Amino acid sequence: MVESAAQTFLSTRGSIRATLGHLLEAGLQDPGTKFKRPVDFIVGGIRTLGADTDGGEPLQTFLARMGQPAFGWPTPDGPPADSSYWTSNLMPRWRFALALSQNQIDGTQLEVGALVDSDSVESDFDRLSELLLGARLETQVRDELIAALSDGGATDRRTMTELTIAGLLASPGYQWM
Repeated sequence: MVESAAQTFLSTRGSIRATLGHLLEAGLQDPGTKFKRPVDFIVGGIRTLGADTDGGEPLQTFLARMGQPAFGWPTPDGPPADSSYWTSNLMPRWRFALALSQNQIDGTQLEVGALVDSDSVESDFDRLSELLLGARLETQVRDELIAALSDGGATDRRTMTELTIAGLLASPGYQWM
Protein backbone atom coordinates (compact mmCIF):
# COMPACT_ATOMS: atom_id res chain seq x y z
CA MET A 1 0.00 0.00 0.00
CA VAL A 2 2.90 2.35 0.77
CA GLU A 3 4.39 1.76 -2.66
CA SER A 4 1.11 2.38 -4.47
CA ALA A 5 0.49 5.54 -2.38
CA ALA A 6 3.96 6.79 -3.30
CA GLN A 7 3.22 6.16 -6.99
CA THR A 8 -0.05 8.08 -6.69
CA PHE A 9 1.76 10.95 -4.95
CA LEU A 10 4.39 11.10 -7.68
CA SER A 11 2.01 10.70 -10.61
CA THR A 12 -0.26 13.49 -9.33
CA ARG A 13 2.65 15.84 -8.65
CA GLY A 14 2.26 15.68 -4.88
CA SER A 15 -1.51 15.94 -4.64
CA ILE A 16 -2.38 15.20 -1.02
CA ARG A 17 -6.05 14.89 -1.96
CA ALA A 18 -5.34 12.21 -4.56
CA THR A 19 -2.90 10.38 -2.27
CA LEU A 20 -5.33 10.33 0.66
CA GLY A 21 -8.14 9.28 -1.67
CA HIS A 22 -5.99 6.40 -2.89
CA LEU A 23 -5.13 5.33 0.66
CA LEU A 24 -8.76 5.39 1.75
CA GLU A 25 -9.93 3.45 -1.29
CA ALA A 26 -7.12 0.92 -1.05
CA GLY A 27 -7.75 0.43 2.67
CA LEU A 28 -11.46 -0.12 2.11
CA GLN A 29 -11.06 -2.74 -0.59
CA ASP A 30 -10.90 -5.59 1.90
CA PRO A 31 -11.65 -4.34 5.38
CA GLY A 32 -12.20 -7.92 6.47
CA THR A 33 -15.22 -9.09 8.34
CA LYS A 34 -15.43 -10.40 11.80
CA PHE A 35 -18.24 -11.44 14.05
CA LYS A 36 -18.88 -9.01 16.87
CA ARG A 37 -17.72 -10.12 20.27
CA PRO A 38 -20.53 -10.17 22.84
CA VAL A 39 -19.50 -6.88 24.45
CA ASP A 40 -19.43 -5.18 21.03
CA PHE A 41 -22.81 -6.67 20.18
CA ILE A 42 -24.48 -5.56 23.44
CA VAL A 43 -22.87 -2.14 23.78
CA GLY A 44 -23.28 -1.43 20.08
CA GLY A 45 -26.97 -2.30 20.16
CA ILE A 46 -27.64 -0.17 23.20
CA ARG A 47 -25.72 2.81 21.84
CA THR A 48 -27.11 2.60 18.31
CA LEU A 49 -30.68 2.43 19.57
CA GLY A 50 -30.11 5.16 22.16
CA ALA A 51 -31.21 3.04 25.11
CA ASP A 52 -30.44 4.05 28.67
CA THR A 53 -28.77 1.49 30.92
CA ASP A 54 -27.11 1.16 34.26
CA GLY A 55 -24.96 -1.71 32.94
CA GLY A 56 -26.07 -3.81 35.87
CA GLU A 57 -26.45 -7.49 36.62
CA PRO A 58 -28.94 -8.33 33.84
CA LEU A 59 -26.57 -7.07 31.14
CA GLN A 60 -23.67 -8.84 32.82
CA THR A 61 -25.71 -12.05 32.73
CA PHE A 62 -26.27 -11.68 28.99
CA LEU A 63 -22.54 -11.14 28.48
CA ALA A 64 -21.71 -14.25 30.46
CA ARG A 65 -24.28 -16.33 28.56
CA MET A 66 -22.71 -15.18 25.31
CA GLY A 67 -19.33 -16.34 26.56
CA GLN A 68 -17.63 -13.08 27.49
CA PRO A 69 -18.16 -12.34 31.19
CA ALA A 70 -17.18 -8.80 32.12
CA PHE A 71 -13.70 -8.78 33.65
CA GLY A 72 -13.89 -12.55 33.86
CA TRP A 73 -11.76 -13.84 31.00
CA PRO A 74 -9.64 -16.60 32.52
CA THR A 75 -6.38 -15.83 30.68
CA PRO A 76 -4.47 -12.55 30.33
CA ASP A 77 -4.53 -12.64 26.52
CA GLY A 78 -8.20 -11.63 26.41
CA PRO A 79 -11.13 -12.97 24.40
CA PRO A 80 -10.37 -14.48 20.99
CA ALA A 81 -10.58 -12.27 17.92
CA ASP A 82 -11.37 -15.29 15.74
CA SER A 83 -15.01 -15.12 14.59
CA SER A 84 -15.48 -18.88 14.69
CA TYR A 85 -15.25 -18.76 18.49
CA TRP A 86 -18.30 -16.49 18.76
CA THR A 87 -20.58 -17.83 16.02
CA SER A 88 -21.45 -21.07 17.81
CA ASN A 89 -23.50 -19.44 20.57
CA LEU A 90 -26.30 -17.47 18.89
CA MET A 91 -29.31 -18.16 21.12
CA PRO A 92 -28.23 -15.76 23.92
CA ARG A 93 -27.73 -13.03 21.29
CA TRP A 94 -31.21 -13.56 19.91
CA ARG A 95 -32.67 -13.54 23.42
CA PHE A 96 -30.83 -10.31 24.20
CA ALA A 97 -32.11 -8.67 20.99
CA LEU A 98 -35.70 -9.55 21.84
CA ALA A 99 -35.38 -8.61 25.51
CA LEU A 100 -33.83 -5.24 24.63
CA SER A 101 -36.49 -4.44 22.03
CA GLN A 102 -39.28 -5.32 24.47
CA ASN A 103 -37.77 -3.53 27.48
CA GLN A 104 -37.37 -6.74 29.46
CA ILE A 105 -33.89 -6.03 30.81
CA ASP A 106 -33.96 -4.52 34.29
CA GLY A 107 -31.93 -1.32 34.42
CA THR A 108 -32.09 -0.81 30.65
CA GLN A 109 -34.77 1.26 28.95
CA LEU A 110 -35.38 1.59 25.20
CA GLU A 111 -37.81 4.23 23.95
CA VAL A 112 -39.16 2.30 20.96
CA GLY A 113 -41.51 5.10 19.93
CA ALA A 114 -38.61 7.55 19.62
CA LEU A 115 -37.00 5.39 16.94
CA VAL A 116 -39.89 5.54 14.51
CA ASP A 117 -42.05 8.51 13.66
CA SER A 118 -43.66 7.79 10.33
CA ASP A 119 -47.14 6.91 9.22
CA SER A 120 -46.26 3.52 7.76
CA VAL A 121 -44.74 0.26 8.88
CA GLU A 122 -42.61 0.25 5.72
CA SER A 123 -41.07 3.64 6.57
CA ASP A 124 -40.43 2.48 10.13
CA PHE A 125 -38.70 -0.66 8.84
CA ASP A 126 -36.58 1.42 6.44
CA ARG A 127 -35.56 3.78 9.24
CA LEU A 128 -34.63 0.91 11.56
CA SER A 129 -32.67 -0.95 8.89
CA GLU A 130 -30.74 2.22 8.05
CA LEU A 131 -30.01 2.73 11.73
CA LEU A 132 -28.92 -0.83 12.51
CA LEU A 133 -27.56 -2.08 9.19
CA GLY A 134 -26.42 1.15 7.59
CA ALA A 135 -28.73 0.75 4.58
CA ARG A 136 -32.29 0.00 3.62
CA LEU A 137 -33.16 -3.52 2.62
CA GLU A 138 -34.43 -4.14 -0.89
CA THR A 139 -38.13 -3.33 -1.08
CA GLN A 140 -39.12 -6.91 -1.87
CA VAL A 141 -37.09 -8.30 1.07
CA ARG A 142 -38.49 -5.66 3.41
CA ASP A 143 -42.06 -6.37 2.34
CA GLU A 144 -41.58 -10.13 2.76
CA LEU A 145 -40.23 -9.62 6.27
CA ILE A 146 -43.12 -7.34 7.21
CA ALA A 147 -45.58 -9.92 5.84
CA ALA A 148 -43.87 -12.67 7.85
CA LEU A 149 -44.12 -10.60 11.03
CA SER A 150 -47.79 -9.92 10.36
CA ASP A 151 -48.45 -13.60 9.62
CA GLY A 152 -46.65 -14.45 12.86
CA GLY A 153 -49.10 -12.44 14.91
CA ALA A 154 -47.53 -8.97 15.04
CA THR A 155 -50.71 -6.99 14.56
CA ASP A 156 -50.13 -3.74 16.42
CA ARG A 157 -47.52 -1.17 15.46
CA ARG A 158 -45.50 -1.40 18.68
CA THR A 159 -45.15 -5.19 18.48
CA MET A 160 -44.15 -4.89 14.82
CA THR A 161 -41.49 -2.32 15.73
CA GLU A 162 -40.14 -4.38 18.64
CA LEU A 163 -39.87 -7.51 16.49
CA THR A 164 -38.25 -5.54 13.67
CA ILE A 165 -35.61 -4.21 16.06
CA ALA A 166 -34.98 -7.67 17.50
CA GLY A 167 -34.79 -9.26 14.04
CA LEU A 168 -32.37 -6.67 12.71
CA LEU A 169 -30.13 -6.92 15.79
CA ALA A 170 -30.12 -10.71 15.48
CA SER A 171 -29.43 -10.62 11.74
CA PRO A 172 -26.05 -11.41 10.21
CA GLY A 173 -26.05 -7.88 8.77
CA TYR A 174 -25.80 -6.43 12.27
CA GLN A 175 -23.69 -9.11 13.93
CA TRP A 176 -20.85 -9.00 11.41
CA MET A 177 -18.63 -5.93 11.21
